[in-house]
Amino acid sequence: MLVLLIFLRKLSEKNISELIAGKLLNNVLIYFNWNKFGELFKEYSGEFKWSNKKEGRRERSKPFNKQMCMVIDDRIPKIYYKNDYCSLTGANFIQIIFDGIKPSSMAAKISEFFTVRKN
Repeated sequence: MLVLLIFLRKLSEKNISELIAGKLLNNVLIYFNWNKFGELFKEYSGEFKWSNKKEGRRERSKPFNKQMCMVIDDRIPKIYYKNDYCSLTGANFIQIIFDGIKPSSMAAKISEFFTVRKN
């Protein structure tokens, strides 16, 4: 059996969005170590946490084009900085999985927003 990596396939934008956060999310295996990714934020005084399932289900119940963040197993991945936080989005994930942005670069990019915003 030949296995072709998803990012090497010619997929439409719609299919990619369905793989990342839509109906195909639970039908295609994409391995991403969220705990290791979350550890990258410690360097920037951030902390990775998951939302509770109720919050995740509330987000998932919105129409797809109204959803503001990723929902994985009815939970939302979040990065907390002191008294503020951000939810990770499908765009962040797409840049890592399909565009080849290193997770450490994404962590720096997200954290920079909070550093700039404070000053």
